[in-house]
Amino acid sequence: MSNDTITLLDGIDWVKDELLSNMDDDSFYYGYLGKAALSSSSLKPLLISAKEYYKSITEEPEYKQQFVEGQIFHTLALEPEKMDERYEIVEYERRVESVRRMNEESDKEVILRKEYNFMNAIYKKMLLCDEARELLEGGIPEVPAIGMINDIPFRAKADSLHLDHIVDLKTTAKLDTWLWTGKNKWNYDVQAYIYMTLFNVSRFTFLVVEKVTGRVAIYELSERAYESGKSKLDLATERYKKHFLDKTEEEIQANLYNDCIKGFF
Repeated sequence: MSNDTITLLDGIDWVKDELLSNMDDDSFYYGYLGKAALSSSSLKPLLISAKEYYKSITEEPEYKQQFVEGQIFHTLALEPEKMDERYEIVEYERRVESVRRMNEESDKEVILRKEYNFMNAIYKKMLLCDEARELLEGGIPEVPAIGMINDIPFRAKADSLHLDHIVDLKTTAKLDTWLWTGKNKWNYDVQAYIYMTLFNVSRFTFLVVEKVTGRVAIYELSERAYESGKSKLDLATERYKKHFLDKTEEEIQANLYNDCIKGFF
């Protein structure tokens, strides 16, 4: 066991192995660490502006159907034995107030039967692709990592970790435009760079599945995308340090609009 320590954004020193063992708990990973460490998701609003990032950490996130569907698909594809442990399936046709209350009261994620059936059908279609099945075979699912990049703590979970290789599973509404949106809208090149750095691997593969049709695409991360991910991360961490790191709430508010927006064309 390693005794390495890491200082999180709240100033608390943790033994790294203790952090890693706690990261299997979703409430710890998305709750406490969601504020005490950055991630590829938190860099997306930072790449827009300091104000956009501030909104993301101070406002309640809106419900997004695609996020729920993605979670279901990941569980089916990577950890099917945990479906019953994580989800309570209800027979409602749509998400109504009673379903929201059940979600608040249940120790499981409450999902609709049609949401489960929809993603399970896509999962079964994906399995018909030999290359997709082979990519996931032998990998260790949902492996956590945490470490310092640009002197900032970052957290991550690899969908499927292999020897010197990460396979990341994505679902999309439109497979034909995924390459553009993946890099320019969702900034998945940043995610790949962070994961390759934290896990110290040299290969990263996106396994992308189109909803409804089950069409599959497999994309290896290019050197160009790796470098663009690094550049975006450098920009975002510079912005975080300037506007948020070790700043009081008053200092953040006073400096929130003093932000020259930069981007990639």
